Amino acid sequence: MIFGQGLNKSHPHIYDIFQTLDNNNFPEFKKEFNKIAKHSIKCYFKSMGKNNDLENITYKFANLTNFVALLGGKIKSMQTISGNMADILSNIYFAYSLIWYHNNDIIETKFRDYCIKRLCNETALLINETIDNYPNNTIKLILKLTTGKVEYNNHNEYGKIWNYINENPDIMNKVKEDLFYENTVVEKLEKLNNLSGEEYEKLYQDIISVGEFKN
Repeated sequence: MIFGQGLNKSHPHIYDIFQTLDNNNFPEFKKEFNKIAKHSIKCYFKSMGKNNDLENITYKFANLTNFVALLGGKIKSMQTISGNMADILSNIYFAYSLIWYHNNDIIETKFRDYCIKRLCNETALLINETIDNYPNNTIKLILKLTTGKVEYNNHNEYGKIWNYINENPDIMNKVKEDLFYENTVVEKLEKLNNLSGEEYEKLYQDIISVGEFKN
């Protein structure tokens, strides 16, 4: 996913302001400028919450987008910042996709919530990193007030969710529905869990010799 490529078109107000400038229409420019100012102020204050739930993360992204847009053409040359913004956008997209999928093709709520939490934690870290690397120190100080507290992944929680998945095979079957899975090393590794003795050793050697060719 590329951030910046469609920023002017996807932002609710930037393109409208651009059109007023292009048409040299000062009265309309004032109206559109007031709209973007209100939008920016609203996003800024909404993004000041320290929690990392999906709604707050979305506001943080919207707010950060307004400030990154001030870089103009520099966005393309500052590839680390545009790359971070693309990763943030991708994670938010994935999180809302999980909610949509859950509402339309029921998946386990516990599994959905865990995935969304992981995505939000990763996104919060990317947002903080982008703010820390913003090139203008004054704006960086303003944005610092919107940084959230990053929660690191809990290994015990990871173990519990993995056990939960193993106890509920329907979850893994759902995950595998749209994957290219048959005759891959992933399928072989899964089979390995249910084998022993000579069959196990034969499949194990087949897996670890991937990419090797006989002389």
